[in-house]
Amino acid sequence: MQDEVTREIVGALKVALTVGEQSRRIETRKVNPEAYDLLIRGRSRLYAFTREGLAEARTILQRASELDPGMAEAVALLSLVNSTEYLNGWTDDGAYHLDEALDLAARSVQIDSGEPWAYHALALANLWKRQYTSAREAIERALALNPNFANAYAVLANIQDFTENHAEAAVSASKALSLDPGYDIALQVLGRCQFAMSYDDLAVKTFERRLVRAPRSDMTRAFLASSYGHLGQKESARQRWTEILEISPEFSVTRIRDVLPYASSAVYQRVVDGLRKAGLSE
Repeated sequence: MQDEVTREIVGALKVALTVGEQSRRIETRKVNPEAYDLLIRGRSRLYAFTREGLAEARTILQRASELDPGMAEAVALLSLVNSTEYLNGWTDDGAYHLDEALDLAARSVQIDSGEPWAYHALALANLWKRQYTSAREAIERALALNPNFANAYAVLANIQDFTENHAEAAVSASKALSLDPGYDIALQVLGRCQFAMSYDDLAVKTFERRLVRAPRSDMTRAFLASSYGHLGQKESARQRWTEILEISPEFSVTRIRDVLPYASSAVYQRVVDGLRKAGLSE
């Protein structure tokens, strides 16, 4: 709760310091208290990053949006629900889910062009669709609106990492963690950057830290298993892979290739090579 209050204060100060923004928001944003309560609850369920949590978040955020149609953040978070479900394979809708995420993000921007969460959602939807330029433009807008937006720095890190700017991505992910040390997604991105640059010792430490905060992450375990393989720690690699199959029996390393929008196949191939070194077939 203290972290939530801190973020809200930072956001409020940013509005007060932005030229022309304060008066516009005072005119347009008379928040419905019940809708705001639902917004916070929905965001919390989204951050649980579980299939059940996402389903709950969708219901809660839809209700918030109905109560306050002008609450752009609720619509943006609904977009993130779709993106997260797509990324984790928690839907059979596939590309449709991404199209819906993009539509919701665009609607959020239309509702309030000064809402950083709207551009955050727009950037992610474009990134998963491999529209790198559009994703970069959207996240830069989010950061212009709120330079202390940890989530936006994590998205920027993702964009940089997937377009082979791994060193820059590591800096952005570290910035996200400095702003919000509890934001475990930034740890996942940082670990991927370290893995891509062959810093396997660092990657292992980062991925293990992420599992403390997200103990059911199959994607983290896949990269971690490969890192252990590159380090010659076969037993640790096999243990993590066994855990993946217990959590997600249908998981395959090809999911990394199909879902994560790398501009080239170099990182995916490194994942496969690490697993092979550990005696694990892809």
